[in-house]
Amino acid sequence: MLPGAEQSLVDRDPDLPGLALLLDRDRLTRWLGSLLGRPVTVRLHHLRYKPGTSCVLHVQAGDQALLVAATARSEAAKHAKTLERSAGSIIGTDPGRQVLVGTPAADRDLPGVALLTEPAQRDRLLGRLLRHGPVVDPAVEPVLLRYKPHRRWVGLLPSATGEHVLLRVQRPAATQAAAHALTALAGTAPRTPQLLGCHPRRGALAAAYLPGTTAQEAPAEAVAAVGRALAALHHHPGRTLPQRRADADAEQVRAAADQLAVLLPHLAERAHHLAEQVAALLTVAGGQPSCVHGDFSLDQAVIGPEGEAALIDLDAAAVADPAADLGCAGAALVRDRVLGARTEADQQRRLTALHQGYTAARGPARTDRVRGHTAAHLLRLTAEPFRLGQVPDWPAAAAALLTEAEHVAAEVGGVRT
Repeated sequence: MLPGAEQSLVDRDPDLPGLALLLDRDRLTRWLGSLLGRPVTVRLHHLRYKPGTSCVLHVQAGDQALLVAATARSEAAKHAKTLERSAGSIIGTDPGRQVLVGTPAADRDLPGVALLTEPAQRDRLLGRLLRHGPVVDPAVEPVLLRYKPHRRWVGLLPSATGEHVLLRVQRPAATQAAAHALTALAGTAPRTPQLLGCHPRRGALAAAYLPGTTAQEAPAEAVAAVGRALAALHHHPGRTLPQRRADADAEQVRAAADQLAVLLPHLAERAHHLAEQVAALLTVAGGQPSCVHGDFSLDQAVIGPEGEAALIDLDAAAVADPAADLGCAGAALVRDRVLGARTEADQQRRLTALHQGYTAARGPARTDRVRGHTAAHLLRLTAEPFRLGQVPDWPAAAAALLTEAEHVAAEVGGVRT
């Protein structure tokens, strides 16, 4: 039997008959086990839900990464086309619920994944991506690092020199943006991955892999180096990077409120009220725009062997308010605490070290702008407990993140809660 919040979603989305299966981990586990012919332990890594249209999951069934996709009845033609185009990657289907299970190569929005899975196709694609080196063995299949269905696939491939190549498959526009950002930031401080090759039509990109430990996992005192690296990024002129529209942040917090209202209708009024509060804070004239990461958190920074920090995943790099990066990082630390991934003391140590390093390097972000962006990103993170499946009681975690955002917004507005 589904918990109340999941059952409510199913009841409100009758055109998506497979939703009940995808939201019921026990039933999904039994079904996947029957398809694979063996008992499996299922771990949910990412869920993407578009009401009335689709729900897709990346699950780990034992040692196998799987795409599980449920499509609405109104999307029957698209579902049939996916089955036809990805027949070799489909493991099983439930026609009555319009659900399919396959490897990530079945992802219709990321056709480049299938090219990296089939040896002959992989040889051709790698030849295009790595025409100027390094040398890799095309017979070796990349190791999956991260996968967000319909959005991004990331794999790792060893080279002949013992180093590694990072392979990414995204939609063509996102691939072009990522390649442009890496090119724009190459050869300057802070250190960023070197672009090795790009095939925009296939949505594929190759970059140098930066070894080390993410700042999320490194000792707290190492995070000061991340603050210095972030300040260096903010000092970069970013002349060829896109200018972020002044109202873009406000649009995103409103969209986050709409999403939370769909997932948990009883929080709709609070979420929409907060979105308008935060939007007003963000649209007040801020400091001088600068080069920003655009989606910064401590897992977007790598601490190298000598303690130096490098920044990765720069797809959203742009010219915008630099305080947004610090606010995004602060919100991610709060999320980790709310989800039980770190203690409040560790959260505070890392945040303090980040700000100390940033201030010491004379980062340009205005401190009076950071808290407004923190509230914005906390609101945008309220759906993550549902999407990532990290806690059984995701409605309580979402409500806790909303409360955290309300407290921060109230402090910015001068009202302590």
